[in-house]
Amino acid sequence: MSEDSILLPLITSSSRKFDHFRYLSYRNKLEEEHGVELVCVPLEYKEIQSDDMELLLSEAIKRNVFDEIRDTFFLIEQTSVFFDAMDGQGPGQYFKKWWNTKSEEDLKLKFSQSNGATIESGLALNIPNHGPLILTNRQRGKINLDGKIREENERFSWLSADDFNLYFTPNGANKVYNEMPIKDFLKYDFRRPIFDQVCQRMGEYAAVINSGVSKDRIKTILEFATRETIRKDSNCFELVAEDSKQTQIDDSRFL
Repeated sequence: MSEDSILLPLITSSSRKFDHFRYLSYRNKLEEEHGVELVCVPLEYKEIQSDDMELLLSEAIKRNVFDEIRDTFFLIEQTSVFFDAMDGQGPGQYFKKWWNTKSEEDLKLKFSQSNGATIESGLALNIPNHGPLILTNRQRGKINLDGKIREENERFSWLSADDFNLYFTPNGANKVYNEMPIKDFLKYDFRRPIFDQVCQRMGEYAAVINSGVSKDRIKTILEFATRETIRKDSNCFELVAEDSKQTQIDDSRFL
């Protein structure tokens, strides 16, 4: 933690979600190597109801509540769950509310014939003066109502609570998330693939920011280091005619 860190706010009121991403940030050496510190900002915002994760995130990041921080980097994450027993149509982002209204008997009955499930994670990275980077990832698996919490996972809040990680076995595994050693969990982590991409992108942005580069600085360096800088107007590439034959004739000038 440094006063010179580039802060990357994660918009969430969930301490477990923040702990999960904080651990992934640590594994990516986001702060150690790039000086980017993940922080939690518990802003509340209205969500649309949709099973389309990209639409959900693209609409969420437009909310007025983010106007005051729109000139900075920040992250929004959404998690949705879809059950085969519901024809893959829901409950989507409202799965926690849906799950908590059901008894164990209700759940056993619901998934007795079809226990397949999909967890989808989506991330939207706000990029100042640019459109957001939106990433999604899906993990297939099945409902397992006999899962346990591994004792050594007590130090990982997202792997030691009575939430969906206690009832989901990803394809290729034989344990629920909460029962896996952390090294095995990382192989099936539904959030990790897209957050790794965010970390790579933030590392690139941080390198530019930390270099102190500016338009004037780039111009000065080129003028000093090179004898000649050739500039041409790219408007000559604009096509006047849409006819394919005319296009071929126009383009022949550059062959």
